[in-house]
Amino acid sequence: QQQQQQQQQQQAALRKRSARAPSRGIMTSSKDRQVGSFYERLTTYTSKHKYSKAVIVCDKILKAEEAPAKLRQVLRAKCVLLIWQGKTDAALALAEEHQFIYERAYCLYKNKQTDEALQQLSALPDQGTTLAVRHLKAQLLYRLGKYDDACEIYESILAQ
Repeated sequence: QQQQQQQQQQQAALRKRSARAPSRGIMTSSKDRQVGSFYERLTTYTSKHKYSKAVIVCDKILKAEEAPAKLRQVLRAKCVLLIWQGKTDAALALAEEHQFIYERAYCLYKNKQTDEALQQLSALPDQGTTLAVRHLKAQLLYRLGKYDDACEIYESILAQ
């Protein structure tokens, strides 16, 4: 009976420690919690269409985040947020600096640099297999007066 009580106490202590630790069983620092809080705010502001606040949070994450892959994702998110705000010049500069091909093409499209945008899309590794790329390409072709080519892309999108 005493052994059973000890086991129960150990299990309770283990559960208590598990509840305080993050999902991977690793204790987080206050900086990690702060960065996590920034990501939560970024999600909230974006979902509420508060893009200027979301850009500010992106800047805070960029100062605090250490993982290179996450930094690139945040930079891309910032670029998209700038586009959504209509700040295509700032978004274009960011896209060029970090080689975001699709975002650069989209900014060029918004700035009515149609030929250059179409050329940029052809540089994409997947060469237009995603819906967003195909849609943008169709818009560019339509703007150039290549209605049959644009229609062909739209029909293929609708057929999916």
